[in-house]
Amino acid sequence: MVKNDSARAGDLVQVVGHRVGDAARSGRIVEVISGQARPHLRVLWEDDHVSLLYPGPDIVVTRPASRPHESHEATRALAREHVSFELIPHWRTKTAREEAAAVGVAPGDVAKTLVLFTDEGFVRVVVPASERLDIGRARTLLGGGKRTRLVTEAELAGAYPMFELGAVAPFGGPEGDRVVIDRRLLQHDSVVLDAGSHTESVRMTTSDLRLLTRAEVADLCED
Repeated sequence: MVKNDSARAGDLVQVVGHRVGDAARSGRIVEVISGQARPHLRVLWEDDHVSLLYPGPDIVVTRPASRPHESHEATRALAREHVSFELIPHWRTKTAREEAAAVGVAPGDVAKTLVLFTDEGFVRVVVPASERLDIGRARTLLGGGKRTRLVTEAELAGAYPMFELGAVAPFGGPEGDRVVIDRRLLQHDSVVLDAGSHTESVRMTTSDLRLLTRAEVADLCED
């Protein structure tokens, strides 16, 4: 058990019911907000709802016995390669721009991974959340003409079942994928990426990202 005033992001929280029949409510802390008379917590509940919670006597905070990243394919891949990273839990997001807002960084500091179907197999392309992929440039780089395209949701789910749909990481999962990183990302010392789910991100250096994925660098975005 963790003292309420020592709670931190990533800790588990449970609100205990006082009356017979009241069910306990469980969630995970995604942010500790201080600077007020009573610090409070932003909690992602089991039903994916996010709300603010003021610590009180009916709240139990615990710290997971194992490191959070051990159960996730993307962060396991980072751990296997001894790559330093920061795991950032946050409320559920649907887009990379929402992820940037949840993490508290500019969209240009967040990278989104898109998967393209090509004649040679799937290619993961990594571009800033603030930019749009130029599919014409991608086709020129990867070949295949109009056969080179974004994969469908069905193809994505079939090829990357270890990641949540729409949260593919540029590392982990099937081996052998070609990875291409947009040149703009290398202007940043570090970058935030999906950790394989819509409720966790990782921050890592762009140099480690490039080395880990053996990525090519190209101009992939619209001007």
